[in-house]
Parts: sequence; C-alpha cells; structure tokens
Amino acid sequence: MVHDLHKQLQSSKEHVEQIQKIMALWSKTPLFERSERTLLLNLSDRDDRTKKRYEEIASYGTKINDLLQVHL
Repeated sequence: MVHDLHKQLQSSKEHVEQIQKIMALWSKTPLFERSERTLLLNLSDRDDRTKKRYEEIASYGTKINDLLQVHL
C-alpha cells in the first residue's frame, strides 16, 4: 500500500515538472521580435504569429489537462 502511494506521488511530481517545463517555454519565446534594421517590433506577420502561438498554447493546454486528469 505504501509502495503504491509512493508510486502515485512520484508520478504526480513528474507531471508537475513537465507542466512547469511547458509553461517555461511560453515565457522564453517572444511573440514578436525586433527588426534588425530599425529596432522596432516586426508586426508585419502579426496575425500569423498570434494564430500560431494560440494553437501552440491550446495544444499544450490539452497536454497539461491530460496530465492533471491522470490523478483525479
């Protein structure tokens, strides 16, 4: 019984670490980058970038939800 509890706790800990890694990616990847010539934000492809980021976050959200559902 204690072994099963330890196994579940270890699994939960691993899932929390995976979730933290996923969320860290969001803060490290900028949505917009500066143009090298003018040092202004490059907004010419704003719609494509925001759509791509939204889809990326939605897919990660599904993965996070799956990790959380395992222990409920």
